[in-house]
Amino acid sequence: DVRVLKNPFYIRELSDKTGLDKEVKEYLLSDSLTTEFLNKTIEYILFVLNFYFNNVKNYLEIGIGCTGGKHRSVFVAEYIYNFIKNKYQNIKVLIEHRDIYKN
Repeated sequence: DVRVLKNPFYIRELSDKTGLDKEVKEYLLSDSLTTEFLNKTIEYILFVLNFYFNNVKNYLEIGIGCTGGKHRSVFVAEYIYNFIKNKYQNIKVLIEHRDIYKN
């Protein structure tokens, strides 16, 4: 649940954009809470992944949610996706933004 992060939806210039857009990323990263949130989230995921790798689990699903599914959750999901993909190049990492284009 990433609703603790400031919401770009309420900024007129960002409302129609998504978490894939540079302007939304910059807006979210301008708040120190976002960086702290990302660091703590990655720390937790790495903790969990160690158990998955050691116990030969086949897959791990991570769900990220916010109010509209267009800005914050997309940004955070992309961040996590890229981090895991770069750190563990030997595992298959998939991403899906279920609500990114919903009204």
